[in-house]
Amino acid sequence: MGQIQFPPVNHSPPSSVNIVPDTCHLTVPLLCVALPQAGQQCRKDKYYRTVGDKILPFSKIIVDSFEHGNFSTIQSAIDFVPSNNKYWVSINVKAGIYREKVTIPSDKPYIILKGTGKKKTWVEWGDHNTTAQSPTFQSMADNIVVKSISFRVTNHL
Repeated sequence: MGQIQFPPVNHSPPSSVNIVPDTCHLTVPLLCVALPQAGQQCRKDKYYRTVGDKILPFSKIIVDSFEHGNFSTIQSAIDFVPSNNKYWVSINVKAGIYREKVTIPSDKPYIILKGTGKKKTWVEWGDHNTTAQSPTFQSMADNIVVKSISFRVTNHL
């Protein structure tokens, strides 16, 4: 697997980080880190967001089954996240059907897995009769957010 290509960014070190105040109205402020907004600066693969009175970096990865993103499978994007990650990583999954098992191991916290819509982004797998034997999706890590994506077990036995 080669290096992923992130969007063009300003490679000069920021003397200060210009951040637009959060407009998110969620009760858990850490969930407000999903997408960069106008006025934010980024450096290499990191975007910066305010969370309370702190300025924290986060990364954004694009998954597209037609290979127009950083990765073509969700699991490869999850595998790319460093072990014992301490900052939010937003994995945006483009519309499509992804035929794969997705597992987020316990050493990869702070992942936001966001699809294009629950009727547009599907993950399906079916190598056993029940989800207890082989789940399509499982997360063993803390601080995981999954939204706008559907999972289904397909049984082709």
